[in-house]
Amino acid sequence: MFFFGAGTSQAVGLDGVVQLTSNVRSQLDAKMQPEYDRVLSEVGAGAHIEHVLNRVRLCREMIGDSKTAAAGGFTGVAATELDRAICKAIYQRVSVDPTKGFQLHAEFAAWLSSVQRAKPVEIFSTNYDLLIERGLEIALVPYFDGFLGAVNPDFSDAAADFKDDSDNLSQLPRTWARLWKLHGSIGWRVAEEAITGAKKVVRLPLVPPKATVTGSLSGRA
Repeated sequence: MFFFGAGTSQAVGLDGVVQLTSNVRSQLDAKMQPEYDRVLSEVGAGAHIEHVLNRVRLCREMIGDSKTAAAGGFTGVAATELDRAICKAIYQRVSVDPTKGFQLHAEFAAWLSSVQRAKPVEIFSTNYDLLIERGLEIALVPYFDGFLGAVNPDFSDAAADFKDDSDNLSQLPRTWARLWKLHGSIGWRVAEEAITGAKKVVRLPLVPPKATVTGSLSGRA
């Protein structure tokens, strides 16, 4: 089992959570910055961008996208706008190629493929970026991240925690890795199923830098 924290992305030149908290603020519209600051101050010492997102999304869950109802100092519309603006800024900060390249992550993945294992390795990450995925793919290490499909892969709780008839957790081939993004990912979006209209979390490829990003890092539109 391996755990990747912010330091593993900072080591190759991407923002860690402290840098994201500051740099994302500077990319917000001037009208949104006071609200961002207010949430940080209300959370207290040690607050960072993840606390802001959690607070804003809690408000959205309570009141939806209402123009009049308010919670936590936000109307539903204002909370939605700030949520999307923060996600867009995060995407712009961490979707770029790291200044020090992908070598460290690729070497880690290559090492994984060289180790004889009895079962798939588990990799946990708190990072939004796709460095681990890029490293695994460079080293040709197959991995499962909970998503199924090819066109718009969607997250499957059943596949992520599938058990056989004896209640044993089903295992992938031992040469694979299981990757879990604990705080979400820049590749995740909320989409509606074309036929039923049901909302689901899908995994999309990176979009060009100038494209508009309006989705969610953590599974909420």
